[in-house]
Amino acid sequence: MVPARSSAPSAAGAAPARDARLPGVDPAAALRRFHRGLLLLLALAAASQVLIASEAFSGNPMVLVPQVDAAVVWSHAGEIAGGALVDDAPFETAPLMLWWAALVRALGGGLGALAAAQTLLHLLTLVFIGRLSRRLASSVGSPGFATWVGWLGAGLFLALDEPAAATSRVLAGSLQLALTAGLLDALTGIEWQTGRSASPFRAGLIGVLTGLCCLAFPPYLVLLPLVPLWLFASGVGGQRAALIAAALSLLTIAPATVHNHRASGEFIPISSQAGLTFYHGNNPAADGTLAAVGVVNSKEEQALDSLLKARAALGDGEAGWNEASRYWLGQGLEWWKNEPGQALKVGAIKAWYTLTGRRYGDVYQPWMERRDGVATRLWLAPLSLAWVIPAGLWALVALARRRGLRSAGPYLLIVAVPLMVCIVFWYTPRYRLPASAGLLPLAALAIGVAVRDRGRAWPALVALAAGALFSGINTAVGFDQHELHERRHAARMAAAFGRLDRHDQGLRFLRQDLALAPADPEATSRVVMLLLMLGRDAEAMETLTGAPASVRELAGPRTLLAWTLATSADPAARDGARALTLAQGLVGDLGADPERLDVRAAARARAGDFEGAVEDAERAASALTEGDPLRTEIEARLQLYRSGSPYTQPMSPER
Repeated sequence: MVPARSSAPSAAGAAPARDARLPGVDPAAALRRFHRGLLLLLALAAASQVLIASEAFSGNPMVLVPQVDAAVVWSHAGEIAGGALVDDAPFETAPLMLWWAALVRALGGGLGALAAAQTLLHLLTLVFIGRLSRRLASSVGSPGFATWVGWLGAGLFLALDEPAAATSRVLAGSLQLALTAGLLDALTGIEWQTGRSASPFRAGLIGVLTGLCCLAFPPYLVLLPLVPLWLFASGVGGQRAALIAAALSLLTIAPATVHNHRASGEFIPISSQAGLTFYHGNNPAADGTLAAVGVVNSKEEQALDSLLKARAALGDGEAGWNEASRYWLGQGLEWWKNEPGQALKVGAIKAWYTLTGRRYGDVYQPWMERRDGVATRLWLAPLSLAWVIPAGLWALVALARRRGLRSAGPYLLIVAVPLMVCIVFWYTPRYRLPASAGLLPLAALAIGVAVRDRGRAWPALVALAAGALFSGINTAVGFDQHELHERRHAARMAAAFGRLDRHDQGLRFLRQDLALAPADPEATSRVVMLLLMLGRDAEAMETLTGAPASVRELAGPRTLLAWTLATSADPAARDGARALTLAQGLVGDLGADPERLDVRAAARARAGDFEGAVEDAERAASALTEGDPLRTEIEARLQLYRSGSPYTQPMSPER
């Protein structure tokens, strides 16, 4: 447990007048010293964020092109900014992030302005983390000890990788951290700072912050009853404070509830997708992370698709969003019932991910971006949350044992909810991140105790070592580093570069994807089609001919190879005889449909057989209806063949 001071313990939150290790330092002087150090850390954090953001907005496609959930949030925020305050469906994500981004867009800001605003939240969070760390340390040490532990907590946040990357993403991470840290500061400040019961103002502030935390991270809905209960039961607030906090928290979430009722006619406090989210972590394909089965994978269409499929399964075309959510929840629970052993195994994997995960990300994987050279300045924030989680949890248990739930309760609420969401639903660092608002001050306390007491603080030393040990185990066994994650990241990088018209850079990632899955025809096709678009036909042909036989022998690659050999604008890539051999084989193996006849006609023309080319083109055109785009193209090529000219594709504008 956390060791007591060498001096006799004083009243809750009080500290001895002098630091035994630093004679002459009184609490007021230590506080001033703490504030000066905190200002320095704020300056370092601001400089770090400027450096990270300048690189991000100069060339990181993951920042310049919002991905998955971020893309939906940014698009929806634009609609809200344009006046569409009520959608035709309830919120499926955290509404506060939508409103936050919509405010930025309504003021004329873009992604850069949002990042600047979130950087301010990031700096505010650092202040809260420093204050919380100092406050915790003051319960077990002198003012001097509390001062440097406060700096340490703020420094841990400054060095943490996920918050550093989150400021430039259109996701709620920065918002969640500022609000959860602010709520913790308000809750713990009652006891640690004032030493008296909560005033009506503080109770109201706690209520508003509780509601905002729910709007930023819907699983925190459980705080609506638990925070007022803690205020009442712990003796720091009383009945009046509990009622004020409860009323203000409900009032704060009311706009989301009203929106959802107007959109759907149903009572949905904040968001409607809890059941589907549960199913995506608890189904036959579950592996501890997102397993988005049962519905379309497109985030924009997923909510509606989940409703329609639930209606079809229930046989009720009028089933609402709540019924749909219950249906998907029931599907997940049914899997638990039918496969209890597998469910326990997946639950254990989710728990291990939650405690030790460093690499996986369902939307963004900043460590991969850093490795790939588009986010190199993230070395300024090298610390992984997984390294400090064991120390934070140890300090939480020790705090509860030493001072009870009166002191540990707020930390328990803030930390436990996100961790349990990852274990019960599915793991993603996005769901775990809000817990860091409580874990970092606790970890700072553990480090402080270990440094101060050395061998006598062996449990803290063990907890600190556990974080590094667990990461080492994961590296040794390959846990948290999967080919699927690499492929998803490569595909998103390539698509984002494509949106930015930086196709050469996108090609690098398509090649990475192909190297990971050489037998995947789709991976081969993506590389080949991009090479053709870039006018690099010879490379495209090399890629096709170098593919495994299982890919080369498929109809699609054979057709594309024959067509390109016959019609390429690059003379070095053309080979009429080889194209004709391939085209003859296609027709012989698969039949003479219009597309294959068109390919053979082009190959015959390139080989000099214009009579055969005319015959094939006429057959292909006659098999298609008037107005068919392919028929129009074939008829244009037919005129070339009749004039004794082969068809050559136009020069790509990318060449």
